[in-house]
Amino acid sequence: MSTSPLISLTQATASNRYGGKAANLARLLNAGVNSASGLVLGVEVLQEQLTRLQMANPVESIFETLSKAEEPCVQAARIQQTLLESQLSPGLMVALKAVLGDGVIYAVRSSALGEDGTESSFAGQFDSVLDCHSTDAVARAVCRVWASLFGERAVRYALHRRCWPQGMAVVIQQQVDAVVSGVMFTRDPRNSTSNELLVEYCAGLGEQLVSGWVSPGRVRIDRDQSSLVVEVTPDTPVAIDLAKPEIRTALWETALTLEELFEGPQDVEWSLDSAGHLHVLQTRPITAMSESGPGVVWTNANIAENFPEPICPLLRSFVGLGYAAYFRGLGQAFGISKQRLIAMEHALDNLVGCHGGRLYYNLSNIHTVLHLAPGGPWLARFFNQFTGASEFPVPKRIRQSRPRQVMEIFLVAFRVVWRYLYVQQGLKAFEQRVDDYAAASEPGQLANKSPEQLVGLLRGFLAIRLQHWTGAALADTAAMVCYGVLNALLRGQSGVNANNLLKGLPGLASAAPVERLWDLSRELRGDPDLLDLFLNTPAESILARLNGGEFPALYRALKRYFNTWGFRSSGELMLSRPTPREDPLPVIRLLQSYAAFNGKGPAETSRAQAEARENATCEARRRLGLLRRAVFQLVLRATQGAIRLRERARMKQALLYTRLRHVALALGEVLVVRGVLSQPEDLLYLDMDEAIALGEGTDLRATDAQQRVTDRRAELSAYMTLSLPDSFVLPEGESWHAGLAVMSDGIIDVTDVLTGDGACGGHVRGPAAVVMDVTEIDRIQPDQILVTRQTDPGWAAVFFMVKGLVIERGGLLSHGAIIAREYGIPAVVGVRDATVLIGDGQHIFVDGDQGRVGHVRD
Repeated sequence: MSTSPLISLTQATASNRYGGKAANLARLLNAGVNSASGLVLGVEVLQEQLTRLQMANPVESIFETLSKAEEPCVQAARIQQTLLESQLSPGLMVALKAVLGDGVIYAVRSSALGEDGTESSFAGQFDSVLDCHSTDAVARAVCRVWASLFGERAVRYALHRRCWPQGMAVVIQQQVDAVVSGVMFTRDPRNSTSNELLVEYCAGLGEQLVSGWVSPGRVRIDRDQSSLVVEVTPDTPVAIDLAKPEIRTALWETALTLEELFEGPQDVEWSLDSAGHLHVLQTRPITAMSESGPGVVWTNANIAENFPEPICPLLRSFVGLGYAAYFRGLGQAFGISKQRLIAMEHALDNLVGCHGGRLYYNLSNIHTVLHLAPGGPWLARFFNQFTGASEFPVPKRIRQSRPRQVMEIFLVAFRVVWRYLYVQQGLKAFEQRVDDYAAASEPGQLANKSPEQLVGLLRGFLAIRLQHWTGAALADTAAMVCYGVLNALLRGQSGVNANNLLKGLPGLASAAPVERLWDLSRELRGDPDLLDLFLNTPAESILARLNGGEFPALYRALKRYFNTWGFRSSGELMLSRPTPREDPLPVIRLLQSYAAFNGKGPAETSRAQAEARENATCEARRRLGLLRRAVFQLVLRATQGAIRLRERARMKQALLYTRLRHVALALGEVLVVRGVLSQPEDLLYLDMDEAIALGEGTDLRATDAQQRVTDRRAELSAYMTLSLPDSFVLPEGESWHAGLAVMSDGIIDVTDVLTGDGACGGHVRGPAAVVMDVTEIDRIQPDQILVTRQTDPGWAAVFFMVKGLVIERGGLLSHGAIIAREYGIPAVVGVRDATVLIGDGQHIFVDGDQGRVGHVRD
């Protein structure tokens, strides 16, 4: 090793040895721009580390090899793990200890060769590690930053751009005690003719902004008149007002200085300390200036069914990776060419986003991914039908010769058919993996596990979600494609509705817990004392008496129910909602409703729809020609089977996510005992990396962790008060803010008819029960039509008791639509603003055949 592995940041001016980020920071410091001083490890230090680990090839050669591999990310992951588990050389540790000060907090950042360049910035692809309080923490952070060079994000970015990083230096700086942090574009990257600075900011450290944790405040400053603020949208409250003249002027002057220094528009990360001093953390060229663009289409269709509220930071930290893995796994399973998969990379990594804390599909990127696959226009149409999305954004396409395109279509078609023939085996493997995880994370046993074992369970969850989800994804896709083909086959056949062919399907996984709870209600109706208790006693008192030892047979029956189905509830994927096992009151209230209900039970209601389904099937067969009839029978059977498989996959997803909640709370208990957190639920306000670091006792101090929890809890509470539209179009890179909200016009009048998608045929009239949450089901009467925003499998418990259904969100294969058909309830989904435009108690009609909802004249 060289005698001086560390040099001062001001000396790191050679970008070919210290990377673009370090070289830019050196120029800043040497030009007198206020930025934190620091130290740099040159690229040769990583190369020496690789040599010590028996990987002597240069970094660029390693990436060249990865580009030719069948599974480049798998090979890269091995290198990444080796670096993560490695230790710095003794000589380097001695050098670090000699120069790092006691009581100083450090930030460790990447400075790769090729990073922050004009063609490819690699922005966000490599790790930065904050809050390093000791030499050992800095050493671990250096290894983590090196390892991120071979992380999946960076490898896919490099393959997509065909641009290999040639090495990585590491910058070690004193961390700024930031009150406000943000990003400043010295020219709006979305509009090259703009004459404004675009500034986005948040409270505290900027990592939560650049990683998408928060919706930023936004300021526009005219470049010629620094005193003019064009727009201020502070969705995130901060301690310093950026509209103050002295701060605005500092930003403006810094922007012009940096443009002159680096000879072009800059993307600048900055922080303000408590004294109002501006610190430039890094600057890089803006890599893409747009003349104009169609904008990005965002929609919560279908995704709001699973995630109906603002999501907690723990969930947010992996949900985007999960969607990327979902689509990428499907592409690989179906044999999509490597050329197409590389073309999809940017879109795959940005399939979802958070606006106002809520998850939205980036429909523009999803359609781009689908159109880059053979048969893309059909897949895009099927996806919209599947989710209930109505927009068709203009996608990007890939150019191919006609012979190659035809050959690939045949290859993919063969793989699709082959995968479908074995889709059940793939799903069984997925189910077994989840069951094994559930057994290892049984809630009653988690208190006995060590922090290391709990961290292992966190990693085990990520392994399933990011690496072993294809079996479940194939079940989803089978349902989407089969249903789309069935509708296409029946198009033009008047009087034949595909939804009527799916009524009362036996064997749906989502029906099992409902039927068991119904059976339990019939048992207690047979006991006069129990029936009187449930009809005339508050749920809280019933629960207290059961826990006090009264009615032991019912107590044991409920305990068995919770052990088997205690993960099923509305919002079961949210992580932030207690499960029925933790809070049994909603189940007690549901039992009270069942006990008072004199109508048919769920199983009987479903069986009654079987005859209607068979009659509809016979009528469809009668209308079709001989050849088409044979195809119809095959497609119908496949569709019905695929829907059952999809419901099974969704059941296991609920089990997996609720187990993650229990694991997180168990680790939170450990951290409360250690004095790191105030309450177990605090862990939900940390991201997965932070949770793992705390569990392992590394990288994050208790005071820093608790401050992040406090800030994020306040942010989530603020998001809960916002009302966002279901879909909107924004310029690339822009987040929704309150000024974009769409207001409704009020209650519908006698002439208005609302339209959506008919999910289950039939006509019904009755008073509307406008219910926003499944916890309000005790006020739903059997003769009412349920009107709500979205449903998930937790709502199955009440569907059979209502006479009609109107849902604002969801597609024809949403869980609400599937369960409505199970019980034969006339239903219309995708009725925009239904809960606002329909008044509670208002008499309405539902036409499930035509997808119409309207007011009934007296």
